[in-house]
This record gives sequence, structure tokens and C-alpha cells, in this order.
Amino acid sequence: MRYIFTVFILGISRLLAQHPLFYAMNQAYLSSNPAFAGSSGGVRFQGAVALQNPGTNYANLAWYTGADVSLNRIHSGIGLSYQVLDYQQSLRRSQIDFSYAFKIHKGIFTFVPAVQLSYFDIQLNKYGTSYGDMIDPRRGFIWNTNEIGPSADKQNISISPGILIYTHGFFFGASLLDANRPDEGLHGPSARPVTQIYQAAYRLLIGAERAYRLDTYIKTTFQNPKNNMYQCGLYLTGFDLWTIQASYRYNDAWIAGVGLNKKRIKAGYNIGYHYRKSDPAAYSHELYLSVSWLSTKQKASPFHEPGF
Repeated sequence: MRYIFTVFILGISRLLAQHPLFYAMNQAYLSSNPAFAGSSGGVRFQGAVALQNPGTNYANLAWYTGADVSLNRIHSGIGLSYQVLDYQQSLRRSQIDFSYAFKIHKGIFTFVPAVQLSYFDIQLNKYGTSYGDMIDPRRGFIWNTNEIGPSADKQNISISPGILIYTHGFFFGASLLDANRPDEGLHGPSARPVTQIYQAAYRLLIGAERAYRLDTYIKTTFQNPKNNMYQCGLYLTGFDLWTIQASYRYNDAWIAGVGLNKKRIKAGYNIGYHYRKSDPAAYSHELYLSVSWLSTKQKASPFHEPGF
């Protein structure tokens, strides 16, 4: 029985190492790199919710809410974000982040080093797991000196540096989430693995009066061999009114999405088809909303931010 319990805890530990992964590459910026704080040149709010891997024992609901502002006079940006990853009310990981970025202009390039300070809370409800016999004293399992009780809670602080480099129509970003490897163990010490995220995008203006924007991107996430992620795709935006997305996540899913733009507001829906036969979760769904307040000068430029 103790062996089964240990295997369960180790499985949970692998889940704890994960950060929410959204299909919309441009709607949860601060969750991937603190250097995006203030990158819009104005004030920006972003929100996303995703139902991922439904129909499996690792189905989860992911939430993200973030706001950032550009402090142009001191060449800086600050951001505040909140994210939740909830596995069927058995494991809930929530985190609040404060991000600071500093902009350095060198010719046509802008370099943005940044740091993010996070406070996370991990809650485990063992009554929500599928191992019912493990919490039944009639079957020989009781809570004694070494086992954690029906629930467990862990809080800690994380530090994550990042950098962004961009110029007209192109950007590259890199970040090291949880660089200090904080303890996240629910049953003894367990250092959280460092998550490396690298992403790049290129924007091409096409059509009469540059009415269309084509953004191509690639994003890689390294957490551990079983949770590494490689995604590439493109966004096509027309007349600043609509956007369509087509993407591919290696060995996982094909992704499609559609969005509508109205002045400062963007809203959209993404769907992912998990094509692997070993994965019974056929589809995952995601909704997002973004609101930005920019100056007239910034609105006139199609390259006012290192994003898409």
C-alpha cells in the first residue's frame, strides 16, 4: 500500500513541475516571459481559460489573468498576473506574479532584461483521487506518523529571469522560470525543476496598403523529458478586424483558432486536436480576451510591440 501511495505522490510531483500551456501564443505573455511587461507601449489586460485533456484522469482547467503597463519615462514596464492549473479538484496550483522589465535601445534593436517574482500555492486533496482504498481504515490504511493527511498545502517563492530582443517585425525571447528551484514538495523536500522557454516570431505585411499581417512563430518549452513542448504556427490578421491561427505542437496536437478585433479589444477561440492514438482526449478548448490602451502614434505602427 505504501508503494502505491509513493507512486501516486511521484506522479503528482511531475504534474507540479508543469506550467500552464496555452494555445494562444499572444494572450498569456507574462506566463512565459516577464520581459513582455510593458511591451505594448501602453496598458494591456489579458485573460485566457482552457479546458485541457478532457475525458482523462489528467484533465485540467487552466486560467490566466494578467495586466501590464509601460512606464515610458523610465524605460520600464511592470506587470501583475495570476494563473491557476486545476486537475479535477484533486490538485490545484495557483500563482501570482510580479514582473519588472527594463528597456535598452541600441540602434534598431531593443533589449529588455526582466525578472519575475512569484508566490505559489499548491493544494492536494487526496479525497479527490481515484485511490479510494488508500483512505479507508478498514482496508489497512490509516494516517500515522509519516503520511500526510487527506489534504496537503505548500507555499513558496519563485524567481524567474527573462530577456527579450526585438526590432522591426522580429522578436526573440528567453526565460528561466523557477531559476531558484523552490521547494514544492508535499511529502518531503522536492525542488521544482527549472523551466526554459524560448520563442521567436517574424511579422510580414502583405496586400494593398499592407492590409494583412502574417506572423510566424516558434516556441519551445523544456521542463523535463516527458513535459518538453515544441510548437510552431502562424497568425493571419486582416484589416485589423479578424485573425486566424494554424499551429502544430510536436507529438501532441494540431491547433486552429479564430479571433475578432474591435479597436482595443481582441477575443477569440482556439481548439486543439490531440492526434496521438494513445491519448483518449480528442479535443481541448480555449477562450481568450485582450484589451489594450495605446497612444495614437503607437497605433499607427504595425511594429509597436514585440508580439502579434
